[in-house]
Amino acid sequence: MASDDPGPRPRPPGIAPTVADPDEPTTAPPDRDPDPSTLTDPEALEAGTRVERYVVERVLGTGGMAVVYLVRHTQLDSRHAMKVLTLPARALEARMMREGRLQSSLRHPNVVAVTDVVEVAGSPGLIMEYVSGPSLADLLGDGRLTLGQTHHMAVPILRGVASAHRHGLAHRDLKPANILLDPEDDELVPKVADFGLAKLLAGSDSVLHTRSGIPLGTPAYMAPEQMRDASRVDARADVFALGVILYEMLTGERPYSGSNAMEVFSAAAEGTFEPARSLTPGIPEAVDQLLARALDPDPARRPPDGAALLTAWTEAAADVEPRAVRVDGAQAGTEDDRPPPDTEAATDRWARPAVAPPSDPAIGPAGGGRRAPLWIAAALGVTAMIVAGVTLGLRLLGDGGDPKDDPVPTVEPILTQLTHDPGDQYQPALSPDGKQLVYVDGDDLHLRRVEGTEARNLTGDLAPPARGPAWSPDGETIAFEAGGDLYLMGALGDHLRRVAEGGHRPAWSPDGQRIAYTTRDLQPPYAVVHSDGELWVLEIDSGLRHRLLGDVHPLMPDWSPTGHRIALAAPAEGWLTLWTVAPDGTGLRQLLEREAWSPRWSADGSQLYFLASRGDTTTLHRVAVDPDTGEATGAEQALVTLPSGRGVDLARSGDGRRWVITAVHDSTHLHRVELDPDTGQVLGSPRAITSGSQRYECPAISPDGSRLAFTSAGQFENLYVADLEGDDIQPLGSGESYTRGPQWSPDGRSLTFFGSRKGRNGIWSVDADGGSLRRLSGDQPADPWLPLWSPDGARMAITDDSPHPFVIDLDRPWDEQLAGQRREEARGWFATSWSRDGRWLALGSGDHGLGRMEVETGRIEVLPRVAHYPIWMSDSRRMVAGSQERLVVVDSESGEVSELLTLSPGKLPGRPALSLSPDDRILIVAIDHSDADIWVADF
Repeated sequence: MASDDPGPRPRPPGIAPTVADPDEPTTAPPDRDPDPSTLTDPEALEAGTRVERYVVERVLGTGGMAVVYLVRHTQLDSRHAMKVLTLPARALEARMMREGRLQSSLRHPNVVAVTDVVEVAGSPGLIMEYVSGPSLADLLGDGRLTLGQTHHMAVPILRGVASAHRHGLAHRDLKPANILLDPEDDELVPKVADFGLAKLLAGSDSVLHTRSGIPLGTPAYMAPEQMRDASRVDARADVFALGVILYEMLTGERPYSGSNAMEVFSAAAEGTFEPARSLTPGIPEAVDQLLARALDPDPARRPPDGAALLTAWTEAAADVEPRAVRVDGAQAGTEDDRPPPDTEAATDRWARPAVAPPSDPAIGPAGGGRRAPLWIAAALGVTAMIVAGVTLGLRLLGDGGDPKDDPVPTVEPILTQLTHDPGDQYQPALSPDGKQLVYVDGDDLHLRRVEGTEARNLTGDLAPPARGPAWSPDGETIAFEAGGDLYLMGALGDHLRRVAEGGHRPAWSPDGQRIAYTTRDLQPPYAVVHSDGELWVLEIDSGLRHRLLGDVHPLMPDWSPTGHRIALAAPAEGWLTLWTVAPDGTGLRQLLEREAWSPRWSADGSQLYFLASRGDTTTLHRVAVDPDTGEATGAEQALVTLPSGRGVDLARSGDGRRWVITAVHDSTHLHRVELDPDTGQVLGSPRAITSGSQRYECPAISPDGSRLAFTSAGQFENLYVADLEGDDIQPLGSGESYTRGPQWSPDGRSLTFFGSRKGRNGIWSVDADGGSLRRLSGDQPADPWLPLWSPDGARMAITDDSPHPFVIDLDRPWDEQLAGQRREEARGWFATSWSRDGRWLALGSGDHGLGRMEVETGRIEVLPRVAHYPIWMSDSRRMVAGSQERLVVVDSESGEVSELLTLSPGKLPGRPALSLSPDDRILIVAIDHSDADIWVADF
């Protein structure tokens, strides 16, 4: 497989420099001038700092990605709140600008106004109306409101939200902390604030800006559909949040509760809560029923928007006398003591609601007391990015016993599938308590919890794909890789920061102070495609880095719980196997000589668990290891075999009682594509002509364009012939192993292929009806592949395992022709197609890309590096080639490249996948669809 590595990249600012020599002492990174484009200190702007026409007075509050200042207009002498990003991220800056534009377009007395936008050290700053009073969250800190006070506050809140909905805006983060109370004439007037998560509703002129699956919002007030996918919610998500707020105002409790946010999610999805009237007697039945409608987990059963909820509330509370919530002058703090919008800081110096008279039936403390708030501060009102998920209990895998004393499991293990979503879910990481699982799905990290069913996106704001998550030992932090760099973030997706360049598969030291990582990783389909990987250790606090290994190509590291050894997978004699090394780079030990990968230490560090293929299945194994020397002290022991698929990832909980595995199921089928031979354009979409559980690939159309040869892949490989519709399939063998790359002879009477028969690898020929199997190649090369007939049938091009292309005269012995053709300039190329005029061989290369070789002279011309496995078109000038999800046409004379077809969501397999009919009208392409799911092993 070819590498897509673009080569060395410039080091981003803020990352410690690489130390090239592990024997030289590591020094601290040189002093740098602060990057003026970012704010790294929440109080970076001191009092008196001038920002355009505003002067900073002080910091009002900070969140995970923004800081809010109190500022004064220099000409008008008016006070405002200014919100500025502290995390450099273009997507977040764009969102902040959208927030400003959206909220500035909304003018309503019950909505906090955005009045200006300024630039602060390269980041956008929103100038907002400064509301000097408390938030509704502060007001509710002492318990519920009376029924009359709730009615008086609810109507303007609903009016503000209804106005936003009429303008095509959904807030998506409504909560008491985002409802500010402005003291006006000794009365607290609510204003809805912070439209940082607002999106334009369907029918507006703008486009959707939120990526699918990002769980924007605050857990306690999020509608179930918003937990699943924030990009597809509408005004009914705000109706749900308003239902929670109204319920809390009336009862002092939240309808959906739990000991943590995950349990809140599950409760909201179930839709079961205590009726408000049972907690606060005297609430009208119509109000209680309206709250039930607003809190329904099915959005179709809720009022459709804020205006409908306002109308319904007004009717349901028609008999309730409104009571204003007034400012208690003796308790109201000065302006300087009041917290900023959307902060959770409580203070004793706040305006409190007036005490209701004893005759009010809604008087009294909230039943059951207040639950601990679930606040998670973040920028732009984006608070928690939390997920719920599925988990299944796992019993101890025998960490406390010696494998020598228990050679086989005493309990029949049970494997249960955790994920069932389409596509790939892989690289799982269990939290230390075993209750939460982070894994890769698409381009992002997702989180799910024990006994849940919901998954949440943690990295949706990152543009590069996120991979390789790893929990810190205390469960507070997740390390991962994105775009080739290492990042850290809080366990809920907050406090994101980049910590190292060029890292993969982070593994924490047991003290949580260091991270081991590799500079290379396995590439889909989990293949080793580089030979220059290194193992490094990062000191998190200082940012210093140390190189440990650079000569065995380390992959998939795991730090032992004792801290004495790091386990890793590395190639040895063509296979991945297991090694251990001390954290200072000494004492490298090869643990096994057999194939193995994904090493993971047991909880006590006495054993190493790993995955291995012993036949055509993947099995979870373990081996006893000396925790000090890293040497095996016993034989490997098989624990459980995956029922299907290839196991590629392994992870455990902190106590070793839960284990999860990724199983990959591959499906490759042939598709027929109609082409216009004059324009070279595709006519219609690819149409599958094979089906079933088998994997079919390596297509070859016969010279007369009537038949199709192809092979199957898997435990048993076979050669088949069918028509170009995939019908009348005839197997030409008995399913013996290793049969690939069929090619028709020019007369269409026979087929060649490369493979193994009777224990010998080589090039073979078989009649088109399956008879007369014979070996064409000699003893050299030992493992030839990709045989290609010349158009006149007199010669054959092959490739050895260097790779290196050769041209063989079929009427002469093979071995004597090979020695004279070895040329260094041809090394690294493989021949994939012979041009119709017999002059050129199309070439592919993992190192060079595309090329063509003149058969008579051996001269090689390098073409644009855009794809692999090219095949010639009938004009002997253009090639069709593919790479991953795209097919292109390359003009070998001009170098011009034109797009032909996108295969997404499928992709090309890592073997020959294309064949053209003689008239260029039909293209047969093998398309690979992989599906990776996460399983839990229960003993």
